[in-house]
Amino acid sequence: MKEKEGGYYRVAVVESVTSAFEYSDLQIDEGKSVSPDMLFDKNKEFLYVMTERRVTMVKVQECLVYKTCSECLEAQDPYCGWCSLENKCSLRSDCAEAAQDPLYWLSYKSGKCTTITSVHPPQIQRTTARILNLVIDNLPVLEGQFFCAFTALGKTLVTNASRSANGVSCATPHTDSLPPIPPTQHHFTAKLSVRMKIGPDFVATNFTFYDCSTYTSCTQCVSSPFPCDWCVGGHRCTHDTGENCRNDILVTGISSIGPSIRSGPGFCPRINTTSGGSIEILVPSGISKRIQVKVDNIQPIIASTRFVCQFNIEGRVRQVHAQLLGDTIYCEPMVFAYGTQAPNITTAFAVIWDGSKPLDNPENIHVLVYRCQGMAQNCGICLELPDKYACGWCQDPPSSCQVHEQCSADPTQWLDHSQTCPDPKITKFYPESGPWEGGTNITIEGINLGRVFEDVAGGVKVVYDADGRTIAECLPHKENYRKTSK
Repeated sequence: MKEKEGGYYRVAVVESVTSAFEYSDLQIDEGKSVSPDMLFDKNKEFLYVMTERRVTMVKVQECLVYKTCSECLEAQDPYCGWCSLENKCSLRSDCAEAAQDPLYWLSYKSGKCTTITSVHPPQIQRTTARILNLVIDNLPVLEGQFFCAFTALGKTLVTNASRSANGVSCATPHTDSLPPIPPTQHHFTAKLSVRMKIGPDFVATNFTFYDCSTYTSCTQCVSSPFPCDWCVGGHRCTHDTGENCRNDILVTGISSIGPSIRSGPGFCPRINTTSGGSIEILVPSGISKRIQVKVDNIQPIIASTRFVCQFNIEGRVRQVHAQLLGDTIYCEPMVFAYGTQAPNITTAFAVIWDGSKPLDNPENIHVLVYRCQGMAQNCGICLELPDKYACGWCQDPPSSCQVHEQCSADPTQWLDHSQTCPDPKITKFYPESGPWEGGTNITIEGINLGRVFEDVAGGVKVVYDADGRTIAECLPHKENYRKTSK
C-alpha cells in the first residue's frame, strides 16, 4: 500500500523484483498520511492501517463485489478468482473442489473464463425442435450429468446434455412447453445456460426462438433477421418452404441460406406508388372519387383473381370492387365522408385479392379525407391553403371555403388561388390615437387583408370621416405583415 494524493491509497501486487502493478485505490482517512507500520490480523483477512488519529481495519479482499467471471478476472485482485462450478468470485479456499481441476477456480493469471463461444444453430423456429451443439472454451472436466437450461419470459425449461469433444450437446425443449411469442413480437430471447444437476449455472449465453408465421406481409417476412420465406399463392410466411410452399411462387428472405433470383422485399406483390407519386391520396369529404394506385410484382396467380379496394373510415370498413389494368388498380367510385368535426382524417387503404389477401403497402399509402371549411373560416385563409387541397372561396350564401364541385354552378361564385378576396374587413386596430406629427406604428387586424404584401403596400390610409379626405398614408412594414390577417 502506497499513499496517493487526495487521501486515497494505491493497493498493488508485487510479483517479482521487476514486476508489480496497481489493482485498486482505497480511501483510508482523507487528507491524512498512512503510517508505514501496518499489520495483518491473525487470519490475514484484515489489515490494520494507522493514520495520525485513526486505526482502520481494511478487508484484504472483496471478491463478492464482482458478479461475472470477466469482472472478477479483470480486477486482477490476487486474492480473487472465478469459482466455475458455483458461478461466483471468491477466495480459492471458498471454492469447493478447487484443487481437483485448474479450471474449477480461475485466477487472473489463468487466462480466459469458461465461455460459450458459439451455438449451432444459433436460433430456431419456435415450432421446431433441434439438437444444439455448444462450443465451450475452458470447460472443466466434470463427472455427472450435464443439463441445458432455457430461461425466458418467467419460465425455465431444462433438457439433458452430453459432453462433446469441444463442449456439450443438448436438445431444445418440447415445443408445447415453450412460452408463446409475445403479441406484436416475432421472437423471444432465452438465456441458455449449462449446469450440473446440483448447483448454479456455470456458463451461459443468449439463444433466440423465432416464429416466421407471426409476419403477415411479404415485406415484413423477407426483411426479417430470421430465415423466413414468403409463399405468394398461400400468402404466408414460413421457415419450411418444402413443407408449406409446394408448387408455389416464392420470395426468399434476405437472411435465408442459398442463392435465389427472387430475394428480398423488392420482389413482393405490392402497392407501389399513387399516380402522382405521393403516399397521400387526397379526397374532399362528401365527394365521389375513384381511387387508383400503381402496383408491382403482380404474378398471374394474383392477376387471375377478384380485386377489391378496402377503406377503414373512422373504424368502419367499406369495400368497393376494383380492376387491374396494366400496372394500375382502379377502384370503383365511392363517396368519402366522415362525421367528426376534424378538418381531416386519415383513412387506411388496402387492395385485397382472392377474397382476403392484401397486397403489401410498405410505403403506407393512405387516403386523407378533408373539409376545406374545417381548415379556413374566411376567404383570405382559404385561398392561402396549400394547392394540393384545391380549396377555393364559394361566395354563394352562406359563403364558405369549398372545393369547386361543392360550390354554385355559376363559375363566377368560386374564387381560386389566383384571385383576390372581396370585402376586406378590419376587426380591430391599435393604438387608436397618436401625435399629429406622425411616427406612430399602428397594428391592424382583420380578414381578407391581402394575399401578399403587395396587395396592401400602397393601400393603407387614415381618412377624415366627414369628407373622406386623406389625412395620412401609412407605409406597412413588410417584416410584420401576416397574410390575410394582420
